[in-house]
Amino acid sequence: IDGFQFLEILKEKNINTPVIMVTGYATAGNAVKSLYAGAIDFLPKPFTADEILSTVRRGIRYNAIQNKIMNRSSNSDKDSLLYVPCPATYYRFGYCCWAKTEQDGTIRTGLFDLFLQTIENIEQIIPAKTDETIIQGHSCLQIKTKDQLVHNVLAPVSGRIVKRNNSILENIDIIQKDPYFKGWIYLIIPSNREFDMKNLIPCSSDRI
Repeated sequence: IDGFQFLEILKEKNINTPVIMVTGYATAGNAVKSLYAGAIDFLPKPFTADEILSTVRRGIRYNAIQNKIMNRSSNSDKDSLLYVPCPATYYRFGYCCWAKTEQDGTIRTGLFDLFLQTIENIEQIIPAKTDETIIQGHSCLQIKTKDQLVHNVLAPVSGRIVKRNNSILENIDIIQKDPYFKGWIYLIIPSNREFDMKNLIPCSSDRI
């Protein structure tokens, strides 16, 4: 079976083991399909030792968070949040980032809090430049941690960056404390809105 069939089997059997998709077919389409199908990350070949290390560490932390959610028993634990879900009107790309359509038709993007919880000791955020074009499923942001690992963030939509939130570069705490509002990353003019939105998951579907 291939990786996508494997993800489908896990879903059918309700197995929550995190999956990192590794492939020699490094296309944006495969990255998008992987995250939509439930993989926590997509790693194309060839990759470096640091790239696989950063991805695996996030996977281990993701698994620990999911286990804590599954194993909560006391009322106090049930009432506590291990991560903040994105607002119901947003859409998410896998578990790494979110997208929100603004009234003027632009799309605002940012990081999913669960993704941030899998990264410790952020040292630097390395964004794309204003007016740069990003592609859904390709890296659009890098996060460097104090252990010198670099974590790539895949773009939730394709389009041209018309504005970026420079305040998160000056104060990293903003993106960690308020990832869905003050900690947004880009404002984008989408190049293929309808196609890209089909690959995103409504955050309203995450509600129990």
